[in-house]
Amino acid sequence: QRQGHAAKQRRAAKGQPRIAQRQERRGSHRLFDPVNFGELLVGFVDGRCFAGGDGQQLGGQALGQQQVGMVFADQLAISRLDRHRSILVPHAQHGVGIAPAYICAMADVTFSAPVKVAVLASGSGSNLQALINACATPGFPARIVHVLSNVDGAKALERARAAGIPTSVVSHRQFAEREAFDNAVNEHLREVGAELVCLAGFMRILSEPFVDQWRDRLINIHPSLLPAFKGLHTHERVLAAGVRITGCTVHFVRPAMDEGPIIVQAAVTVLPGDTPDELAARVLDAEHRIYPLALRLVTSGRARVVGEGVEIENYAPEPASLLNPGENT
Repeated sequence: QRQGHAAKQRRAAKGQPRIAQRQERRGSHRLFDPVNFGELLVGFVDGRCFAGGDGQQLGGQALGQQQVGMVFADQLAISRLDRHRSILVPHAQHGVGIAPAYICAMADVTFSAPVKVAVLASGSGSNLQALINACATPGFPARIVHVLSNVDGAKALERARAAGIPTSVVSHRQFAEREAFDNAVNEHLREVGAELVCLAGFMRILSEPFVDQWRDRLINIHPSLLPAFKGLHTHERVLAAGVRITGCTVHFVRPAMDEGPIIVQAAVTVLPGDTPDELAARVLDAEHRIYPLALRLVTSGRARVVGEGVEIENYAPEPASLLNPGENT
């Protein structure tokens, strides 16, 4: 069986160096998740990921070939395949080869410098403004290349235009199905060359296929200390629950609402007599601090997803504890 499997791998690799060399000339490679397609070999041509099982020849002529996803033209790899499966991967020196998937899964996310960021927003765009201000700082490792909204006339679009950032509107009302809307948004993001997407008050739940295509390249901010108080009407629910400390969270997005590996959090005290609006204003101030921080950590390569958590290089947490009420009460 081992010999048979090795023969299949050799047959699949035969004639593929041309494909691999094309991809090598396009730069760095990173992970892309095709989900579970069983035992398969994978080839990449012109930014598209093609898969064929049982040693089929890849690269545009294999019978039964199946496109399993889109990748950027300068990216390649596969994640979430178990250690018994193999993938066809370009190699800088050897042209092409068969490698265990778990080796490829150890690769880091790579970006250009500065990282091209697109922002999706539906409302006033105050968090967008915080990101715009941060990206204008000399040496910041990201730049915003596009702002997209599902709401024509959203103030976020005005903020972007004032900063000279291109904008577009894709109204969800023009689509009968959520995935059709997501596909249209995805096309815009690909066209503008976005490498990372920030959700800044984007009031649409994104479909699982969309989230999977942008896995570990899609981040969101939420006005609570996740995993507590997911969803809408956060501050009203915080006050109703009698919580004394709340806050906000920047996290990588997963298909379930307000879930995913946490990058940065900030704690905010709940004061006696707070109204939802008063509490929201203080939490928003904290959001404006942590979103640029999270974007800097991710795009500089210091924050990376490991499992379902985030590891940060040179981690420097605030040393003090936050008590509410304080010890001198």
